[in-house]
Amino acid sequence: MEPAFTLGILYGCGCGFRTAQYFEQLAAYYLKSMSRVRVLIALTGKAERSVAACLLEQRAKHSGLEVAVVLTARQWREYLQNISHGKAAECNPIIDAADRREVMERCAERFSPPELFRLFIERCDLLVFQEHHAGAQMVGLMRELLTDMAVPLPVQYELLHPGYASLHYPADRKQYRIYGGPYYDPYQEIRQSVAYLRRNNFVIRAEHLPMIFVRKWQSAPPGWYHYLTTPDDTDMIFRLRETPRHDHLSLKVFAYAYAVRHDMWAGGRETPSGVDAIRRFRQFRQLLEIIAARREAGERVESFDLMDFDEYDKMLRQNR
Repeated sequence: MEPAFTLGILYGCGCGFRTAQYFEQLAAYYLKSMSRVRVLIALTGKAERSVAACLLEQRAKHSGLEVAVVLTARQWREYLQNISHGKAAECNPIIDAADRREVMERCAERFSPPELFRLFIERCDLLVFQEHHAGAQMVGLMRELLTDMAVPLPVQYELLHPGYASLHYPADRKQYRIYGGPYYDPYQEIRQSVAYLRRNNFVIRAEHLPMIFVRKWQSAPPGWYHYLTTPDDTDMIFRLRETPRHDHLSLKVFAYAYAVRHDMWAGGRETPSGVDAIRRFRQFRQLLEIIAARREAGERVESFDLMDFDEYDKMLRQNR
């Protein structure tokens, strides 16, 4: 099953029904083009609890709408203990009704903004981060983390109708390949992926791979077997053009990382080819499917380096 499009809400909640109604309309907007929309919200305060409760009630009205809540270790413990007083009395019914729960074990009593922001950057396809409520310090922290992590996450900083929202990146990656569209740039995604690989020194921890890249790299490139057969063919990999019907991103990412990790350019070879490259690319795609499936099932993703190609056999045995 394809992972649900995840819409994150951080510092976007004001008290009142109208704010909750806005997020319902936002989810409904993306449900027009996505089969499933999962709203991810941390139960940080009364306003967030109000929005989460409202969205949970609207699931019957909007087929495909899901609600996932992020919790501190204490909130989860109080839920398991069925505490019925204080804030737990408000949180527990929401936790019980949620489609998904994400517990931040390292946040024992309260959320740490850097830890919380990193989680949302890793899990979301689109983030609503209202700068008016967040304040300059939190907005600065979010922008610093996005730059430091090199994750091209679309962020909406105001509560505007999505058709008028100013996004630096498109919410739907297909828009990069629509000629004449506002986001048309067929080579943008490979630049983003290369920047992410370089930022992490070509060591990509599977458990922290942002959903943005899980989704991008799962694309099935046409004719990939042909391009990995001989060196002459693989020279063409990085010149392949992306179109609405031809998506070569995962092949380019694999070829680039494989060449760097095996010092191919230092040895005079430009790109990978042959039986090993073909086998490793198949395994690369298998591991991405495992990561996506584990995330979608709410299960823990094992810690391993996705770009350690020589360890793929071991990784696949451990993740069966």
